[in-house]
This record gives sequence, structure tokens and C-alpha cells, in this order.
Amino acid sequence: MKNYNICHSEQYELFLLTDEYFIDKYAVLSMLVMKLNQFFACKIGINNGWVCLFPLECSNMEFLTSFMDGYINVFQG
Repeated sequence: MKNYNICHSEQYELFLLTDEYFIDKYAVLSMLVMKLNQFFACKIGINNGWVCLFPLECSNMEFLTSFMDGYINVFQG
């Protein structure tokens, strides 16, 4: 998978996705959705367990949509 860290030097928000921090996985998902709404058009890049929100200028909305669909499916499973 492409390393999206090179797209933009500024990352709006970071969440460390490890079991240790998954105290309430639905709260984490809610935070991600809230951030997506706040910045409206951004994307989520995955790098070594981190989920990073990036601005629109380097976003790939098809990637974002497919990732969020998969992410929600994981949490509903």
C-alpha cells in the first residue's frame, strides 16, 4: 500500500490502532467519523497501525470510501 505520509506534511489527527487502545472501539470509530465530517473531504492513510486524516488536496475519495466501508464492516462484525 502506498505510503500516504509523503502526500502532506500536516496530519490533522492520529489514532494508534492497537488492542491496548481499543477500550471502546465504537468510540474510536465515532471519533474518525466526526473528524471526517469536520474536515469533510480528507482521506485515511494506514501506516504501521496509525490511521491518519489528510486534507483534500491529496485525497483519493474512492480509497476513502472503500476503506470506511471495510472499517465499518469490521466493527459491526
